[in-house]
Amino acid sequence: MTMLPVVPDYVRYPTGRDARETQGELGLHGHWVKLMLHYLFLYKAKALPGWQLIPE
Repeated sequence: MTMLPVVPDYVRYPTGRDARETQGELGLHGHWVKLMLHYLFLYKAKALPGWQLIPE
């Protein structure tokens, strides 16, 4: 995601960001992260070997 200006400027841009320069790509990254966290949670809940290495 690219946001311009980096620090929101509410005086120049009413929403704080330049709508022409601010952009983001939609993709499957969020889905894969959610799936990975789901499986890590189940692995840790079952107390399988190495579960202590998975952060809270």
